[in-house]
Amino acid sequence: MDCFEDIAHGMEMTNMDTTERLKQWIDGFVDDTSIFTSLKEKNEAPPATAVAAQLQHDTQEWEKLLATTGGKLELSKCFYYILQWKFDEEGKPTHTTKDELEAMGVTIQVQEAGNVAPTTIKHMDCATAHRTLGLHKNPMGNQDEQLQKLQENSARIAGAIATSSITRAQATTAWNSIYIPLVAYPLLATYFQEEDLTSLENRALMAFLPKMGFNRHTTHAVVYGP
Repeated sequence: MDCFEDIAHGMEMTNMDTTERLKQWIDGFVDDTSIFTSLKEKNEAPPATAVAAQLQHDTQEWEKLLATTGGKLELSKCFYYILQWKFDEEGKPTHTTKDELEAMGVTIQVQEAGNVAPTTIKHMDCATAHRTLGLHKNPMGNQDEQLQKLQENSARIAGAIATSSITRAQATTAWNSIYIPLVAYPLLATYFQEEDLTSLENRALMAFLPKMGFNRHTTHAVVYGP
C-alpha cells in the first residue's frame, strides 16, 4: 500500500458547485491500462511540461509495480495525450497541438526494468483518434476518423456482396450477421447526424437489396420489416 500512496497525482473531477469530488489515477481493462494526470495551480492551467513530468512519474511507478509482480509494460504500444487549453485575443479556447506542446519541451520517457536506455513514449495529438475496443475516439470528440472507417467497411462489404454469386438467404444472413454488427457496433458510443448514417448505409443497401430479392427502390420500411 505504501507503494501505491507514492503514486500519482491522479485526475480530480468535481461537480459544478464543488460539493462532490472524485480523484482517479488509473483505469484498467484486462491488459489495457489508462493513467490520468492533472495539476492545478492557483486555478490556472498548469504548464504542459509539468503535466508531462507528473505523468512520466506516474507511468514509471506503474512500470515498477508491474515489474515487481512479474509483469511488464508493452512500451511499443504505449502512447499519451496532453490536453491544454489556449485562448486567442477574443478568448476563444482551442487545444494546444502536439507540435506546440513538444516545442515547449513536452516529452515522456520510461525506464523499463532490464533495459539500459529509457524508451520515449509516443505522443499523440489530441485531434488524432486512437482505436480502442473497436472505436476510433480522440479527446476532442471529433468523429471524422470513425465515420471514415465505417464508410470504408461499408464500401468493402458492399463491393464483396455486389460481385458475389450468393442466394437470397445467404445475402440476408450476411446483412444481419456481418454488415449490421460491423456498422452498428461503434454507433453506441457515437453521435452521428442522420444524413451521415443515410450516406453510410446507401451503398451497402444498393448492393444487398437485389441479392436479397428486392428492387433497389423498395421502401426501406418494407425491407426491414417488423
